[in-house]
Amino acid sequence: MGYAVDCKQFHQARNALFARLSENIITHRRSQRNHWNHVLLWSPISAVTFVQRRSNMNELIGALKEDWMRRPLWMNLIFYFCVYMTALYMPFDMFLKPVAEDHEIWFGFSLTGWWAKATEPLHWLIYAAGAYGFWKMKSWMWPSAAVYTAQVVIAMFVWNVININGRGLIGGVIAAAIFSLPMIALWRSKKLFSASI
Repeated sequence: MGYAVDCKQFHQARNALFARLSENIITHRRSQRNHWNHVLLWSPISAVTFVQRRSNMNELIGALKEDWMRRPLWMNLIFYFCVYMTALYMPFDMFLKPVAEDHEIWFGFSLTGWWAKATEPLHWLIYAAGAYGFWKMKSWMWPSAAVYTAQVVIAMFVWNVININGRGLIGGVIAAAIFSLPMIALWRSKKLFSASI
């Protein structure tokens, strides 16, 4: 019986000790967190930095919203596609993709190898001009954006008809019809492109 009481007292003492230690650790962590929150959030320099960062973020969000409202949704999608191609894909295509894997399509004809690599800067320039032109809504974007998109429509039709990986005449007609939609929309959007060079 004495042994059982000793074990019970031991377990109670151990549990009380663990409870006190846990409470002390939690209290210590809270006091440290409160101390650092006070130092970080309420020191004059940190408060100014926090307000500036929040202000900068609000300005950025406001500028993005304002920019988004300058164009119709479909044009924003083309704009961001041009930004993606200019900033991410074309640098990868030019500098990281091996020459043996290069393919460029012009008017439906596939260029490979060094011929493709040689024409990549022209594609990069076209996407960069498109990104800049849509961003600033430059007047020279009409009719140049529609004309380039017409080249894409022709390329989608021709590639599907003549390439062994193409989908044939019906696939070419369907692809050309799909890409005709942005071509027509760009052709009809002259009034949106008003900024001078």
